[in-house]
Amino acid sequence: MIQQDKFGNQIYYSKFKILIETAKKLQELNYKESFKKQNLFFKKTGEGCMFADMRGTDEVPIWEDTDPLFYWLFNEDIPYWKQRRLIEEEIKIFIKRKCPFRVSFDVHDNPIFNFENYESGSFVDFEGGEFDWENGFCKKCQKDFQDEGSFCAECLKSNNIV
Repeated sequence: MIQQDKFGNQIYYSKFKILIETAKKLQELNYKESFKKQNLFFKKTGEGCMFADMRGTDEVPIWEDTDPLFYWLFNEDIPYWKQRRLIEEEIKIFIKRKCPFRVSFDVHDNPIFNFENYESGSFVDFEGGEFDWENGFCKKCQKDFQDEGSFCAECLKSNNIV
């Protein structure tokens, strides 16, 4: 890690100490620091890559909020329901392991969060780890049906939801 943000500004030692502790937690969660972009941590998966960025942004300098910015980049062939599931699983790990994070205020502009077409009201609380969204699990029987939608075929048929 380096003691400066991505714009070359010095990070005060008191804040940098917090970043170092967070980096240790990230490494325990199998994140690695980028060689080319120091203070940027990533975890590659078969589906894409998760990022925990401690370099700061124009809007939120790292010394104002030392929580890493959590974001993701999935392979184009990964369906949205699976992307939502992977994001949910990762955030729940962050919360369980007490690893700080934040998400961008514009995260809901991402097409995987297009809640307009959902069959039921959706709710996402990133900080609290509460997710009521379509993630391939049936909202009635919890079957892992691995597709878009809120209910598996059996529940749709038996409850005349179709």
